[in-house]
Amino acid sequence: MKKTLIATLFSGLLAAAPLLGAFDDAGKKSEQVAVDALKEISALPDKDVADLRAGMPEGEKRLEKELPADATADKKGTQDAIRRTREATDKLRLAKSTFFLVMDTDGVVIKSESDPDELVDKNVLTAFPDLKKALDSKDLVEAYGEMDQMRRVHKGNDMAWVTAIAVPGKDGKARDIFASGWSFRAYASYLQDQGKRVLEEQAKKSPDHKLPVVYVYVIKGGKAYGATETPDENADAIAKLDLASKVKSGSYRTHLDITGRPWGVAADPLKSFGDDAALAVAATVY
Repeated sequence: MKKTLIATLFSGLLAAAPLLGAFDDAGKKSEQVAVDALKEISALPDKDVADLRAGMPEGEKRLEKELPADATADKKGTQDAIRRTREATDKLRLAKSTFFLVMDTDGVVIKSESDPDELVDKNVLTAFPDLKKALDSKDLVEAYGEMDQMRRVHKGNDMAWVTAIAVPGKDGKARDIFASGWSFRAYASYLQDQGKRVLEEQAKKSPDHKLPVVYVYVIKGGKAYGATETPDENADAIAKLDLASKVKSGSYRTHLDITGRPWGVAADPLKSFGDDAALAVAATVY
């Protein structure tokens, strides 16, 4: 009886071995796809962040001349001033920002460039208190946080990165604040689209023309922020890998099982967003 049980278990292991091997092979192939996709987009965040950091002070100088004398009383004029400022400032015109806005010194949004304007009359400084430093500085200040009106998804978490700089009045003191930035999930979606373009070209040259499934994540503070269509299960699995810690010494790659499918993961440091940030790509070709 005992020998029969052992023989049965051994036979089961032998039968499962090819399946495990195939799963591991698919995982390694998926891992390489993730590495290839990450290579194509890894330089973009630092450039995009640097462009906005350089563009905001330049834009503020132009906005200072464009804003109505009383921005709060002339919301349409304020919105037009924001648009003219952005379009006339090279680094802002090409910025990946999901919002540009002017708020008063209490943090209440006078007007943003977007229509419909979900940010108007909302208080930004309540959600991003560190931005109050802009009131006493001529320099650009930055903050991370969450604000419903800056979200780009209706479910799941989303974080925003916000830059702000004071617009001085004639007395030299801050009269308003100019701010811009982006939703992490919206930015992940942009990066995902860039990565997919390369994979689509590769798929055209492959025998089966099969396009891998690819998701891009911006990781910050232990959470993984992916594009709108990213399944929650995948984002949770990526977050649990603690990639920000793993990439401190350089790039990292692995493969794992997510809901029964082999996924390859590749990650790089995202230094522009701090030591607790990383850029990751997850892919599957199974």
